[in-house]
Amino acid sequence: MYASNSHVEALFPHVSFTGSSHVTSADLVEFLTREQEYLDARLARVYNVPITATEGQASLITMHAWLAAARVGETVYGGTGQVAAVEQFRDWRKQAKEMLKDILEANPPIWPNAARSTPDLSDYTSQQLQTTDAENVKPIFTMGETRLDDTAGVKW
Repeated sequence: MYASNSHVEALFPHVSFTGSSHVTSADLVEFLTREQEYLDARLARVYNVPITATEGQASLITMHAWLAAARVGETVYGGTGQVAAVEQFRDWRKQAKEMLKDILEANPPIWPNAARSTPDLSDYTSQQLQTTDAENVKPIFTMGETRLDDTAGVKW
């Protein structure tokens, strides 16, 4: 994992993550796991995940901790009416997502050692990538046509 329980706990200096609290250490591990899955799913567009290169660890730890902390905060304070506290957690989530967006949109990738290798299609034009025999491609069925395997006679 990018962040650990201690990274998230540091954002909550007055909260104890024990078996008797609203959010336990086991819950925290679950939140961290889900948020890492979220991060990796998005980062996989550009990077090999999980990212193990040291070049991005500080940013990854920050984003991961903020996302998990937002989940903790929403769980603990979500129904209490403590608007200021809930806004802080939403702000952490928003900042983490903005940071992630910036990382994904960076060109070239900001973490080149973790970048995913992709085929280079720069030598091809869009015309070369198109099917040359497109006029001979026929649709399987068209609007208003009855499919042969349709015993009910439903029009597609």
